[in-house]
Amino acid sequence: MKQSGISQFFQPIAKTDVFNQQQQLFQSKFNNNNNTTQNSQNNDNSQQSVGDDDDFDNAKQQQQTPSLSLSQQPKQQTPSLSLSQQPKPTSLSQPSTTKLTLTPTKKKEPATVKPTLTPTKKRATSSTKRKTMDEDDDDDYNNNDDDDQDYIPDDEEEEEEEYNSKSKKTPSTPKKKAGSSTSSVSSQSTPKKKVGSSNNINKEERFEFLVNLKDENQIPFGHEGYDPRTLYIPPVKLSTFTPFERQFWEIKMKNYDTVVFFKKGKFYELYENDADIGNEKFGLKMTDRVNMRMVGVPEASFTTWAAKFIDQGYKVAKVDQMESSYGMAKRQKQDGGSADKTKSIIQRQLVSVLTLGTLVDENLLTEQTASYLMAIKEDDYNKILAVCFVDTSVGLFYTTSFKDDENRTQLETILLQTMPKEIIVEKTGYSNTTMQLIKRILSRQRHIINQRTPLEYWAPDQIQGAIKANQGLPIPAEIVNDEMMMSAVGACLSYLFDIKIGEDMVKQARYEQYNSQASGGSGGALVLDGQCLINLEIFNNTTDGGKEGSLYKVLDRCQTGFGKRLLRQWVCRPLADIHRINDRLDAVDALGNNSDIFASLAGMFNKMPDIERTISRIHARSSNVASLTSVLNTLETCQQIISDIDYKSNTELSKSKLLANYLMVAEDQDEDIEMKKDNDGYDDDDDNKNQSDLVRNNVGFPNLKKKIKFIRDSFSFDSATQSLTPKPGRFKDYDAGQIEVDSIEKKLDEYLEEQRKFFKTSGIVYKHMGKEIYQLEIPVSVLNRVKITQEYSLKSDSKTFKRFHTPYIEQKSKDLLAARDYLEVTRKTVFVQIQELFNQFHLDWQQAVQCLAHIDCLMSLTRVSHQSTYPMCRPHFIETQDDEPCLSVLEMRHPAISIKGGADFIPNDLQLGGLGTEISSTGVKNNSHPGKPSVMVLTGPNMGGKSTLLRQACILVIMAQMGCHVPATSCRMTVFDRIFTRLGANDDIMAGNSTFMTELRETSSVLRYATKRSLVIMDELGRGTSTFDGYSIAYSVLKYIAETIKSTCIFATHYQSLANEPGIRDTIATSHMSCHVDDTAKKVIFLYKLCDGICPDSYGLHVGAMAGIPLQVIQVAEQKARQFEKESTISSYVHGTIHRKEAIRKLKEAAANKDLNTITEIWKSFKL
Repeated sequence: MKQSGISQFFQPIAKTDVFNQQQQLFQSKFNNNNNTTQNSQNNDNSQQSVGDDDDFDNAKQQQQTPSLSLSQQPKQQTPSLSLSQQPKPTSLSQPSTTKLTLTPTKKKEPATVKPTLTPTKKRATSSTKRKTMDEDDDDDYNNNDDDDQDYIPDDEEEEEEEYNSKSKKTPSTPKKKAGSSTSSVSSQSTPKKKVGSSNNINKEERFEFLVNLKDENQIPFGHEGYDPRTLYIPPVKLSTFTPFERQFWEIKMKNYDTVVFFKKGKFYELYENDADIGNEKFGLKMTDRVNMRMVGVPEASFTTWAAKFIDQGYKVAKVDQMESSYGMAKRQKQDGGSADKTKSIIQRQLVSVLTLGTLVDENLLTEQTASYLMAIKEDDYNKILAVCFVDTSVGLFYTTSFKDDENRTQLETILLQTMPKEIIVEKTGYSNTTMQLIKRILSRQRHIINQRTPLEYWAPDQIQGAIKANQGLPIPAEIVNDEMMMSAVGACLSYLFDIKIGEDMVKQARYEQYNSQASGGSGGALVLDGQCLINLEIFNNTTDGGKEGSLYKVLDRCQTGFGKRLLRQWVCRPLADIHRINDRLDAVDALGNNSDIFASLAGMFNKMPDIERTISRIHARSSNVASLTSVLNTLETCQQIISDIDYKSNTELSKSKLLANYLMVAEDQDEDIEMKKDNDGYDDDDDNKNQSDLVRNNVGFPNLKKKIKFIRDSFSFDSATQSLTPKPGRFKDYDAGQIEVDSIEKKLDEYLEEQRKFFKTSGIVYKHMGKEIYQLEIPVSVLNRVKITQEYSLKSDSKTFKRFHTPYIEQKSKDLLAARDYLEVTRKTVFVQIQELFNQFHLDWQQAVQCLAHIDCLMSLTRVSHQSTYPMCRPHFIETQDDEPCLSVLEMRHPAISIKGGADFIPNDLQLGGLGTEISSTGVKNNSHPGKPSVMVLTGPNMGGKSTLLRQACILVIMAQMGCHVPATSCRMTVFDRIFTRLGANDDIMAGNSTFMTELRETSSVLRYATKRSLVIMDELGRGTSTFDGYSIAYSVLKYIAETIKSTCIFATHYQSLANEPGIRDTIATSHMSCHVDDTAKKVIFLYKLCDGICPDSYGLHVGAMAGIPLQVIQVAEQKARQFEKESTISSYVHGTIHRKEAIRKLKEAAANKDLNTITEIWKSFKL
């Protein structure tokens, strides 16, 4: 399937013209630059890149002769050198005939250190730049109005050059002449660098591969099979790049659909097309210092900028430095000066790829609800689909497979329930129907669609290998035995490993089978299909797609992120078992009637961190000590608060078995917890699933007291420095490292005492200046009376003090730094071990979180039930003989509208079904409640409130079966297994469906899957076609529902005569929305009250007049309407009247049967 261009790499649904615009922009920039390339090479020295590694020779010359300068040289490159002392070349365009003098550093400058003491060899330029970079912020890139030459590029590449020159052991003397072989710069007229090995090549030639795009298989852009994730760069072209450029392009060519943030010192930089995006979309300042267009952001603000790019639908690749400049020097020394140029620079690696659906960093997770990555495996021929969707923030994998219909109804339901941010489909393995459905459902939110090859849908052996290698939990057998589901799981894992979080996900992964349409039974749910979620505005309104006015917005009063995520599942799948519903209602009432306990629990949840996500990161060994400490503190506090609640002596609480379960802390286990050691580390307990019977049986809040104490005893945490210190005796390697550090520090302290005795003063102390630690600070007054030897090397000074190093201090400082580095590495290893210790009890932590999440959700339902501003009542669920349905409600309201409208909302009574015999809890039959037919035909004027009544009836059922009180004064009902909605259809252009086709597809779903226990609402079926066809379909569907399915149904229509059809008249009830009509003023006053009987008219012409249609048009329409009523044979169908020939026939039959009532009704129907 053809791709849609480079813009597709970064935009959710790509457009080809966007790619063309980017290509034109790219080409125009090349054309503009071509004319000025030579001039800029000769004159624009301010654009020289410190990061370009072909400048290493220049940098070496500068280091060996740091005072070399030209009159045309930028100041910031050699700020400590005197320009006035340097000869100026006569022409920058000609080879210089003037010898360039290499000025030694010993030449006096006003601010230099006295020559009598040994000066440090550190370059002034490097320290000056480093100081400047430490003080930089976003303004360096984005708000800098100065000339580009004022930008001080990062000194990291300078350090690379410095250490490269050191690694080659060039002589340290600065007295070499200009013609020396150690300097290639001295023979040139300008220090302007070369571009790669082909100095005369221009940018268009260098980056021709960006103009004529090809993927790694050399398939051109726009051709079938083109892979937008990769970029082909000819090897010959790649060889012309500098080591730094090559390092960048080797990463970028494998991640071409991703914005690459490339670490360079204290900044992350974006190049070429990525720089264009940063400049045009986000206003980052464009520069051109590394022979590539470039923008950059400070290291400290990476998360902020990454979030902005991700929010716009871009993927963000993070490339980090894997070593410091000192580490590079050490590596190069060990390599013995390797000729490989790629090793001459700081090594960098792609460490992560951040995408909309796979965020795990708490600083990037702006939403408390789950963000899903979903993979789809499809067998279009057999209409079998498998889906795996994962919440990477908690490591939870859901899988399912099903046989779907041609409309992909079940897939639509799953998409609407989860609203994934990212979709994986198999390239050439998906149907057009599926892709159109995905685009339609996700069109109102940012999303990414990834097309992956069949090989990237991992086979079962690859999945099991990854799990075994990373010590992950096994996948349940019911998933392993389903080939399609395993393929979908494999697609997710393959993608997660590609974006560098696969190992962490496998370590913390939990796998659950998901059934979006499991109805009935003790474990079943009320099924809400995709159309139901849309039509009833369960999660988003239909006006602008926002959450305002949705049912979830009304019900979501949770205080925690993990509570909100669980509540969404409750809304997606309300209960369908009467006992579980009543248990939840009992818990809600118990909390509502105990304000003290409710307040105590609310205080517990106040400002609680999202410990579920934190525990998942700890399980992946990727957390930090502050987060671990926060989890331990939070769980300890929760256990204490729950323990203080005496639910046994509280009569109200003891009535709720469900709430008592969550508020019961398990008894403390007698056995002691021992640390499991293996080579000074901890291994996960393979049998941890059996650690706690309470966890396995899902009973009570686990007792965590001993576990928390045991983990705490292994370390101490300094909140001020956010650092961890392992407890002595628990970790041998760390203890040994600490002993070594203490020993060196003690020797340095002893040496300090010796120096004090030597100089006969106690005023000598150690001073630490950055990395130059243990400088011996001696007062100037002491130096004036005691002569020092040459072994005292001056490091820094002031008016009253001078600071020195001696060979002993230098050696011990190096030893100390090495020991501290080892100790820091060991500290990190220890923290991994502490996380593994924590993970031994991961089932206990998960059980605790689940208990807290359920309590939070119950409290949310309690707030809705007991603290709403409109009347709420507890629904009374009944069981009837032969499963006869019943829905009887007094003063029913719509909760979302009631919140806004308050007292202005007009409640209504609703009675559907109830003809069956009710069975009480003791088995006694009760016939005291009169019933009506379960199917109601609802008529009324346009805008009269029919659609609102339909929706609020369904919402009431959902709330009731969630275990929440409902917006009414009384409610009696049976348990429903599914809700079907056919409301206000629109055409589906993406799928090529007309309005009428959309109506019939939704109707088809009702007729296929509805049962006697289903609730069906249908609004204006048949309006999308001719009157004859529309009426006929509406009649036949109504008859089928009333006589065959026998569901509970509200059938809203403008075909009033449907209610009088002899074939169904006795099996339905009739109601209408009342109104007051002013024929003179052509106005309708809507009363919004449900009344028995049929509305005599729809008053469409009156509503047309109210809408502003010209009076002349309304008058002509009235004349035509009267003509239809008197003359047309369709009048009996459209307006409920009876044609004369038909009336005569019926009068004869009634007279023969002596049916006076029928004769009277027919006579009244005539408009004489």
